Amino acid sequence: MSRGIPEPKLTAMDAMIDKLTGAIFVFQIVVVMVLGIAGNVWKDTEAKKQWYVLYPDKGPWYELLIIPLRFELLCSIMIPISIKVSLDLVKGLYAKFIDWDHRMVDLETSTPSNATNTAISEDLGQVEYILTDKTGTLTENKMIFRRCCISGIFYGNENGDALKDVELLHAVSSGSPDVVQFLTIMAICNTVIPTQSKTGDILYKAQSQDEDALVQAAAHLHMVFFNKSGNILEVKFNSSVLQYEVLETLEFTSDRKRMSLVLRDCQNGKILLLSKGADEAILPYARTGQQTRNFVEAVEQYAHLGLRTLCLAWRELREDEYREWSLMFREANSTLVDREVNGILVNDILYSNSYELNFSVYYLSQWRVAEVCQRIEHNLEVLGVTAIEDRLQDGVPETIETLRKAGINFWMLTGDKQNTAIQIALSCNFISPEPKGQLLSIDGKTEDEVRRSLERVLLTMRITTSEPKDVAFVIDGWALDFALNHYRKAFTELAILSRTAICCRVTPSQKAQLVQILKSCDYRTLAIGDGGNDVRMIQQADIGVGISGREGLQAARAADYSIGKFRFLKRLILVHGRYSYNRTAFLSQYSFYKSLLICFIQIFFSFISGVSGTSLFNSVSLMAYNVFYTSVPVLVSVLDKDLSEETVIQHPQILFYCQAGRLLNPSTFAGWFGRSLFHAVVVFLISIHAYAYDKSEMEEVSMVALSGCIWLQAFVVAMETNSFTILQHLAIWGNLAGFYAINWIFSALPASGMYTIMFRLCRQPSYWISIFLMTAAGMSPILAIKYFRYTYRPSKINTLQQAERLGGPILSLGTIEPQPRPLIEKDVSTLSITQPKNRNPVYEPLLSDSPNATRRSSGTPFDFFQSQSRSSLPNYSRNCKDN
Repeated sequence: MSRGIPEPKLTAMDAMIDKLTGAIFVFQIVVVMVLGIAGNVWKDTEAKKQWYVLYPDKGPWYELLIIPLRFELLCSIMIPISIKVSLDLVKGLYAKFIDWDHRMVDLETSTPSNATNTAISEDLGQVEYILTDKTGTLTENKMIFRRCCISGIFYGNENGDALKDVELLHAVSSGSPDVVQFLTIMAICNTVIPTQSKTGDILYKAQSQDEDALVQAAAHLHMVFFNKSGNILEVKFNSSVLQYEVLETLEFTSDRKRMSLVLRDCQNGKILLLSKGADEAILPYARTGQQTRNFVEAVEQYAHLGLRTLCLAWRELREDEYREWSLMFREANSTLVDREVNGILVNDILYSNSYELNFSVYYLSQWRVAEVCQRIEHNLEVLGVTAIEDRLQDGVPETIETLRKAGINFWMLTGDKQNTAIQIALSCNFISPEPKGQLLSIDGKTEDEVRRSLERVLLTMRITTSEPKDVAFVIDGWALDFALNHYRKAFTELAILSRTAICCRVTPSQKAQLVQILKSCDYRTLAIGDGGNDVRMIQQADIGVGISGREGLQAARAADYSIGKFRFLKRLILVHGRYSYNRTAFLSQYSFYKSLLICFIQIFFSFISGVSGTSLFNSVSLMAYNVFYTSVPVLVSVLDKDLSEETVIQHPQILFYCQAGRLLNPSTFAGWFGRSLFHAVVVFLISIHAYAYDKSEMEEVSMVALSGCIWLQAFVVAMETNSFTILQHLAIWGNLAGFYAINWIFSALPASGMYTIMFRLCRQPSYWISIFLMTAAGMSPILAIKYFRYTYRPSKINTLQQAERLGGPILSLGTIEPQPRPLIEKDVSTLSITQPKNRNPVYEPLLSDSPNATRRSSGTPFDFFQSQSRSSLPNYSRNCKDN
């Protein structure tokens, strides 16, 4: 039930295109109204004076609507209806490019990358935050049993491998009761199913890699789980076979963080409770009087080494105690017949179509089961702690470092302990060690403790924002719950200020909430994970990436993209995401340009045709204009690359241009709008002056103007293309030849309405002179502006393009800063912070809650949570919605 309901995803570019379409629609309505009124005025004042117009003295009641409706039909092409079709087509090609990328194939498992969602590829180029799981995402999810602590004795500390520890092997051979019981829990307290191969070897089918590692380690230490027949478990220890009957299974959940088995020892008939789980789920329930200090030290020691820890415990149950508890447990696990939720019988809604009702019923039953489990999981005899190693995947540190240079911030959301997560974060360049980095800790067991901790961290964040230091914060699931429920706006501000965060012991729902917080501030988020507990986070993010790992395909199937390893994320974002953004930006603006160009010519023609709404072009030409003449060249823009893939990977900071939306925004659209208006003026004036006053037919003037549009657009596409291939040359110049071929065919048909038009025009020198003048006059200013920008005000991309052409290296590009987004004051309820005017340097060690942590500052006291006044934010600016 961790999946949830996926929300429909709209890319930032689609949202911008919708806004531009709305603006053009408003402009279209204004043009239609103005020209409609002007047409009616001219008709009533001038047209009726002209005898050849043959206007009647009195027309029908709807006569005033005729001319505006004509202009509405003329201007209907102002909004390119084909843009959605074109975008869907090229986005499908973007997805295929990802599927076909042989550099993103995991050779170890032969797993290719896959794009499930074909509509959001350009959003990959605008990612600002990556929220990642740890186990199986950053690590290999290949669990190896390394160390353990049994009854306060540490094994494996000397050689790093408990399975080769002489003392442990001696304890096993001598039959130490605690060690035997410890190994028994390792072997059977799980959901593993043993199978036997044809060669006689025992193979294990486990739901998690942790369980598989524990069972394999127990087998290596002669506690072999070899058979499961119904409820009977059979274990071979040395030469004896032990049998256990499973009475009840208390399953693991993200809330309980432990699993238990209630079973009967067939050797002596005793009923036993075996438990394993996280330290905070086992140690607090130890029997009264048992010293757990050694186990706490073991957990901390193993966590500092980056190892995953589990605590193992057991206790014996009385027969009457088990029977009484069993009745409650089975009742809780039943279908809850006759139980009511909001006055509705549960059995009436369990099979309803309402997802919300079913979801509520599910959690009601889970809460009831957890409550019953709690009644028996107490007074435990803690036996020890296991430590499992999960190595980093190849290329993870390099990938994170490269993407951080691209301006992407990272959050790690994991269910592991804090120290384990910190060690993994340090080893993969997620956070920087002192003195380059500073890690602040938010902790506390009560609301007040969390408030003070959040207050301290937020103050330090605001003070060190302007300093060149990598500041991050770490928070556990307990403190995060208080922060999200009671101090959500404060935590949101902290999320804005920090580039890196480590969230430990978090649940799937908390992962989804963290994604929602970043999305509420208009950040483009990408969530990546490999397990079923990552599905809600993946679905909540703007882009979901699943890793086809060892925990199954739940995340990969629910995600928009699936990859085999984390390192492929670098290529997915920098190469495919950036290219998709650039190509979509050009395609969308070019589609508006070509539609506005032909529409402006129609509008200009109305000024010399009595503002009557007469079309200069016939319907066949207009149809062919959008379907054939202008669509093919732009579709091959999916092959265009402004920079080579190697250059993009080498200089990831150029992704800032995509993140800031500098290729598609109202400013760039205004440039394309002005270009279409200018080209329309050039084409119209030259066509009219060359042919309209030479007793030419209207069809000839129409064809000259249409030819000028086609030639100009061919050169526009050629000028905007960065890398030419044979296919692109064929599309651009072949399409130009196809224009003449199509019109020659129509000119040969007497019934086409264009009979002999193109034959006559092509024989006239004036036609070719007009085409040359249109092209020269239309392209010269644009080429001059582009040359000036490229020569005197080059962008970082222009610098790299020049270096590629000259074959010289670029050692440094300097700093590229994205454009800040406007902040809407009413959307942010900012909590006041009084900053010291003359502050002293602030120093905190790696973990700020350590005993030696010091923080020195001067000025007025910090009054963040009590104040309800609003104040302006610092230099960062985000449009954060109320959460």
